[in-house]
Amino acid sequence: MTDFDQYQRLGEPTKREKVFAWSTAVGLQQVDGLTPSPYLIETAKQNIAGDISFDEVNQEESFDYRNLSREQAIEHLARFTADLWQIHVFGEGNTRTTAVFLIKYLRKLGFHQVDNDLFAQHSWFFRNALVRAIPSKTVNYIYSIKMIR
Repeated sequence: MTDFDQYQRLGEPTKREKVFAWSTAVGLQQVDGLTPSPYLIETAKQNIAGDISFDEVNQEESFDYRNLSREQAIEHLARFTADLWQIHVFGEGNTRTTAVFLIKYLRKLGFHQVDNDLFAQHSWFFRNALVRAIPSKTVNYIYSIKMIR
């Protein structure tokens, strides 16, 4: 008998694990003095209920940028980045990790000139841009768009 148990894919988390993960995300937002948006709460509920999987929450992987103008691509990236930050996918150090992720993602898309200096010099602006993009009565992606430009 071979020992392949260590390679077994765990699959989708249990309902209890999902509740814990989303509760952590909401709690970490509250630590920063933020109120979770209706978008975050609805996404969490849908995921916990099994209506959407974590894979569906992360649909960006199949997004096609080829037919977008530069401005459309920037707007999409701003929304995607803000939404990613909003659901607190990276746990502790979410803002820093979101910035590093965005740098790597932009490089993958061909923007090789992007480096950490932009975020190091404008970290407060980046964080505030993400906060201002939290869905509410008026969603404001303008600052996220400026950051990516």
